[in-house]
Amino acid sequence: SIAAAKLFSDGSLWLGSLSAVGALWLAAASWVKVRHAASQDAETRSKRDHEGLRGALHVLHATTGQICGLKPEELNDSLRTTFHRVVEPLENPQEIEQIVPYVGGKGGGEWRRFSVRAGVTGQSIRTKSPSAMHRPLGQDALTYRGELARDWGFLAGDLEKVDLERQSFLAVPVSNPDTGHVLGVIYFDGKKIDMFVDSAVVGQIVQACGGVARYVTERYGRIDVARRQLSLVQGRFEAP
Repeated sequence: SIAAAKLFSDGSLWLGSLSAVGALWLAAASWVKVRHAASQDAETRSKRDHEGLRGALHVLHATTGQICGLKPEELNDSLRTTFHRVVEPLENPQEIEQIVPYVGGKGGGEWRRFSVRAGVTGQSIRTKSPSAMHRPLGQDALTYRGELARDWGFLAGDLEKVDLERQSFLAVPVSNPDTGHVLGVIYFDGKKIDMFVDSAVVGQIVQACGGVARYVTERYGRIDVARRQLSLVQGRFEAP
């Protein structure tokens, strides 16, 4: 910029213009680089913000595996769990977002969004109670996908993404007892059929979820979910 000003004052319009363009290009490139770095920093902070939640889910994953009678060597492959936050507005939720990778299975999946109108997660939010489903033994893929569309609100695009290896599903809501709003859903799925049909098994899993609910309350500034979480959800589960 200084060079351009000097050249313009000396009457060198061509070189002055070239210097001015160079100055603008450097400024734009620097701005883009700073924005990119800021975006990367924000993504890193976001992932770091949820490390504690992921740690809590690791404990819950191991506990749930024991409750379901899974052997240690089959736990990681047979059972997955994660946490979906309810996308605001909480008063009229339309979507949930997975904010941590799966614990167990192949991992990944964070930042995906789903409609509250579909699946066990959606039903759990709408009813504010645990929701479970399972794929009947021997049911073919076409019939299974038809059932998901008819009974569980899956759209055509969602059906194409369904993991046919997963046979059992459970969602446990985490609610704010003072407002009644659901803040998020702890989600499980497994490769074994009927993992979450026994109401006694589900009751134990719901109790174990209380620790994650407490962490969500303390870490994300929600009020007193943990002490009253079980009173909201335990006892409302009915085996499908």
